[in-house]
Amino acid sequence: VTHPFEGLVGSQDGFADMCVTSPNATWIPQYPVERNIIQTYSDGRWGEREYSRWPQLLTLGMWHKACIPRVDSEEGRKLGAAVWRTLRPGDWEVDRRAAMPGLGKIRGQLMDALEDAAQAAMMRLDMIAGQPARRLEYGRQLVLILRQCVDRMRLLPATVDISIAVAAHVQRLCLEMAGLDVYLRVVLPRLEGTLDYSTHVLEVLGAFVNEGTSASSLVRVGVPVFLLQPLSRDVKVWQVV
Repeated sequence: VTHPFEGLVGSQDGFADMCVTSPNATWIPQYPVERNIIQTYSDGRWGEREYSRWPQLLTLGMWHKACIPRVDSEEGRKLGAAVWRTLRPGDWEVDRRAAMPGLGKIRGQLMDALEDAAQAAMMRLDMIAGQPARRLEYGRQLVLILRQCVDRMRLLPATVDISIAVAAHVQRLCLEMAGLDVYLRVVLPRLEGTLDYSTHVLEVLGAFVNEGTSASSLVRVGVPVFLLQPLSRDVKVWQVV
């Protein structure tokens, strides 16, 4: 781990006069360019704007998204393979009971696994103790949306693209709730304390930032940070990637 404004690794990432550095990660993800419309791809994900799997620009009040476990982490493996699965048309099958042709649902075994993952995510939120109700309110909203998505996935036949998009949103919400769990149990206590956890980097997605205060705070609590800053000879980078 280096100074928050320096980089163990750094990259221009296509920028002409800016660079992205990280003091506590060994890679630089592609910067998620702001778009007016988020595109849903054939796997139901949102490309580089897929916040459940790709670091995003840190947003006030949404620190938990930076705390979503990585797929290769211990916490990530506990979530089960279904939430990480890349959904494909083969995961969908025609519903013979539907009156309209071309309608179907996610295959039964995968649907069951996603529903189990959703139930586990909701139970995890219920098990978080010692937090004021206001801090759990957003989680309650996620639970409501997740239940609606699971019901839609299980009960309403749809075209293959819509079915995959709904199942992908179930995955997305399960991962976001896992991030909220890590934030409330681990990161928030670190933020509210004064100890330095910079050498105890969490296996989470992390976040892009474009100003120094957030970069310093993320480094102190052990969350991977990707700092977008002006390119200059003063920027210290140990390895260009």
